[in-house]
Amino acid sequence: MVSIIISDKNNVLSVKVWVYAEDVDRFVGWDAWDKYSRLFPTVWAAAAYKGAFGESLTIPPLSRHADNVAKWIEVITRESSKWSKGVGGLILTGWQRYDHFAILCELLPAAVPSLVYNSLVLSTPSGIGSPAIRNRVFIDENATSSTPTLGNPSDEAEAPRAMLSTSRLNKRTARIPHPRILMNRDQDKLARFGPNNNFRSPVQMVSKWDIISREFSQILSCPPSHSSSGTGTFKLSMLLKESDSDLSYATRCNFPGVAFFRVLFRLRNINSEVYQLEEKIERKRGWMTPYNARHNYSLPFRVNEVVLAEAPRLKQSLRLTAKSVVNSLAHIFDQWVVTEWIEQNVWESWRILDRLEKEGEKLKAMKVWPRRPVKYPEEMLNDLDLKGLIQNQPNEL
Repeated sequence: MVSIIISDKNNVLSVKVWVYAEDVDRFVGWDAWDKYSRLFPTVWAAAAYKGAFGESLTIPPLSRHADNVAKWIEVITRESSKWSKGVGGLILTGWQRYDHFAILCELLPAAVPSLVYNSLVLSTPSGIGSPAIRNRVFIDENATSSTPTLGNPSDEAEAPRAMLSTSRLNKRTARIPHPRILMNRDQDKLARFGPNNNFRSPVQMVSKWDIISREFSQILSCPPSHSSSGTGTFKLSMLLKESDSDLSYATRCNFPGVAFFRVLFRLRNINSEVYQLEEKIERKRGWMTPYNARHNYSLPFRVNEVVLAEAPRLKQSLRLTAKSVVNSLAHIFDQWVVTEWIEQNVWESWRILDRLEKEGEKLKAMKVWPRRPVKYPEEMLNDLDLKGLIQNQPNEL
């Protein structure tokens, strides 16, 4: 996607290119860059830390977003010489819904680890002489106001309240260094291995990803990892390749929004149980299929066995989880966002269980059953156009 930006300062037009997939070049070809550079003096690019890989996701697939950001850095570095005023910068967007009519996707509290990690990917240099993107900004430790998440312009009425007040946010983020401080500090570390430095003994090179892993762990106040190296470096990249979007390690960290982040993992397990139970009851077992429910024809003790032994426990778990969602989001969003998210992600599962329970109770209430063959529905013959193929015999018991 391409949009045009007008600078209020000097009335200059710029082009902004949006690509959220990992393979940027697939969506913006070489000829497009040549065309844009002839029309505009500068270019901006847009990646995302959430709201790009699935309309119904609850946790961003962190490594996919990081791959997108890393690819954008590569593309901008390669194409930057074509622009008379250089590259304006790379914007990290965070959509909360795909459009006005779509459901909510990842909420900000669930995306804080992705925001931090991708900001570090963007701001941390790769090594000595690494080309830098101008105006890389995360959170200035001297900032007087919080920076809002970029949302969908059409959804201003849906925008959430500030996650924390400015004073509270500054207290929580005071330990987050400005990216330029990170860049200068880490360039010094990397410079130890430059041609002008001679060491009598070999020293291990500090990679960009080691720096990102360490800063990520510190910013989110994460405990030491069992997968750390002997030098104490947190090997986040290894963890991401193993769990990717789950990022369950971050549930042990302490950052704004972590309470909701933890609830998501409990809810994911409960919803998985609900969907597996529904599949088992209606598709794999033989006593509460849609056929059984439609004809009110089943064996009561089997109904107890397949549904009533599990559904009450899962319904109670969903009730407790819904309360945890409210408690963890009430100070961040208004009631409309909270209730909409619960309806989409908690209540749907509860309704599945409630329907199965009611169908089970109805089947159990039967005391007398007709003998086979069971009467087939005339509606089925009409829907499937089978009236002329079924033998012309009375459909009677």
